Amino acid sequence: MELGFRDIGSLFGVTILRPAEAARRVVGLDLRLAQRWMICVLCAVLSALIFHLTFPLQDPVFRELFATVSLNPISTAIAQVVAIVAMAGIMLGVGRLAGGTGRFPEALVLCSWLQVALLCVEAAQLLIVAVAPILEGIVSLVGAALFFWIVVQFASVLHGFRSRALVFFATLAIIMALGLGFLMLMQSSGAIPAGG
Repeated sequence: MELGFRDIGSLFGVTILRPAEAARRVVGLDLRLAQRWMICVLCAVLSALIFHLTFPLQDPVFRELFATVSLNPISTAIAQVVAIVAMAGIMLGVGRLAGGTGRFPEALVLCSWLQVALLCVEAAQLLIVAVAPILEGIVSLVGAALFFWIVVQFASVLHGFRSRALVFFATLAIIMALGLGFLMLMQSSGAIPAGG
């Protein structure tokens, strides 16, 4: 299966509405490993661009926390590559522990697309909150639910899970591992004090 530039917008819509179908389309791409790494880098660059464009709309606590990162787009892109690879590794590892059959090349390209899609969703959330601040709570809840829903479906397709309960608990483990990994990364970089 091939994917052209005209299909990107369509794929984003499918990711939001039918994430399992989107995951199957991404996994079904006929790509060599080098091309998958290229997609990872391109998605990281796009994610960094979205991050810097939406940074002024973020709340003051977020801007203060990531003030250093926001000064250097190259560093942001590198951090995005690291985040994508870590996400792919965690999704693969946790899924394998739960009996999944996923492989790293597919996990890499899935998580690359997932990163871009979620940042686009976050950008839309920020614009909505900027126009209607009263909707912030609702928008945050919808965003969190959407993130969980997409990760569930992506993990299910990657690992060939059939049991909904297994997918649910495996996804919880993936999200908890991602959160812990992010916290450790922020502490090691000095952005968050090691004591909490």
